[in-house]
Amino acid sequence: MGEAGITIPENFDLKGVFSLVTQILGLTYEFIRGQAVNRLGEEKVSPVRKR
Repeated sequence: MGEAGITIPENFDLKGVFSLVTQILGLTYEFIRGQAVNRLGEEKVSPVRKR
């Protein structure tokens, strides 16, 4: 799985399972932010990061 860029969590608790699922689905920060910028625009998305 390392070749695919997926890391196995150390613990299979809720946080670890959530991390694994988001990696498998390709839901990275960059992907989600890109979708938000495409739909809302950079000027609306930029302030969110500064908080």
